[in-house]
Amino acid sequence: MNEGYYSTMLGLRGMNPAAEELHVERDAILARQTGARAHIAHISTRHSLQAVVRAKKEGVALTCEVTPHHLLLTDAAVAESSYDTNTKMNPPLRRKEGR
Repeated sequence: MNEGYYSTMLGLRGMNPAAEELHVERDAILARQTGARAHIAHISTRHSLQAVVRAKKEGVALTCEVTPHHLLLTDAAVAESSYDTNTKMNPPLRRKEGR
């Protein structure tokens, strides 16, 4: 569950987007410093994507992908489904603004 309005409303501990974003930034730095290729699976935040785009512009061999459900659904789907376990995923569905 994404940390935010819906996690608070449902009384669930949310996962802060920074948890993902820090790792993406770290991996971009390591790939830049070592010349290694890196692939980031299942990004779910706008900031993560921006970090990958910045790194690629600098010539870093960094790629990423996103799942269809992260493009189509938001954390509101969790609340609307009465917390159906089919909406539980990692990384969690994020806010509309980040989609």
